[in-house]
Amino acid sequence: MSSPETTPASSATTGGWAVLGPGQIARRFLADLSSAGGGIVAVGSSDPGRARAFADEAEASGDADVFAGSYEDALADPRVRAVYVSAVHTAHPDLVSAAIRAGKAVLCEKPLSVNEATTATLVSEARGASVPLVEAYMYRFHPQTRAVLDLVRDGVIGRVLHIDAAFAFAMPEREGRLFDPAVAGGGILDVGGYPVTMAAAIVDAAEGMHAAEPLVFSAAGVVGPTGVDEWAVARATYRGGITATLATGVRVDAPNDVTILGDKGRIRVADPWTPTGATTIELATVDGGARVVEIDAAPAYALEASAVLAALADGTGEATEMTHAETLATVRTLDRWRSALGVRFPFETD
Repeated sequence: MSSPETTPASSATTGGWAVLGPGQIARRFLADLSSAGGGIVAVGSSDPGRARAFADEAEASGDADVFAGSYEDALADPRVRAVYVSAVHTAHPDLVSAAIRAGKAVLCEKPLSVNEATTATLVSEARGASVPLVEAYMYRFHPQTRAVLDLVRDGVIGRVLHIDAAFAFAMPEREGRLFDPAVAGGGILDVGGYPVTMAAAIVDAAEGMHAAEPLVFSAAGVVGPTGVDEWAVARATYRGGITATLATGVRVDAPNDVTILGDKGRIRVADPWTPTGATTIELATVDGGARVVEIDAAPAYALEASAVLAALADGTGEATEMTHAETLATVRTLDRWRSALGVRFPFETD
């Protein structure tokens, strides 16, 4: 076991990742990371025991000499080139800002922050420090998403008219972070960004633009007894007249899919948000043609990690799959969605 002050030569040469917030989603990241060209060298947590347990898992999966300690000590490890932030939503800004000040590339789980003002500050800090900052919408880095957008861009279903996109699940009890307004619970911020980012990307592909935002936006839903949104549906109109219905929630077992309707056909993807194994895209055209596009299995978490390291190597500061402009457009739309339902967290001020 090395401390942050001691650096094995192999790690110093290759660099590696620090995980800040060793929870469930970080374990998915760990499972994929071995193919990304750089392993985990440090784990930071507010709970030393959780950090040590995750470090042990990383070592058992093949990473060597993984440091476990506080957030600050993990960031101080000179072997760390990039940081994966996967703590609760409200912890993201402080951890991302600390990583930026430490000169580390940052991959931060969605949402980067809970509102536009904080997100814009973090993006500005990263740009000022010339370090990469990428919001971790993992599905955006998967070849399935790229294939969907290529089909739209190529006009396979003609002019895009409407998009249906949903990501929701039903928690059996109103317990834990998802139902706690103090840590920005609710469906909109936890998974609502997925249909928002997918719809925007489809509009971008159809209209030849970037970081699309709704021109018209309205929403309704259910705010539960704990004060967070439990089910929400938004209706949006984008450039070119493209309409969309976006749905999310944490107390509804909805079909999680995306359907794109064009004047010459439709595209449907079942459960595009967490692709595992080989996947498929259903394509049907008005002339009677129907086919299934098969997509090979791909380690999506490793792909987003690789994109961050590439941005670090080439100095671009962002990933083409999820740019700063898209992150800012997304948080503005999520702000509008929450506002339509009257959801405001106790820590938010004017």
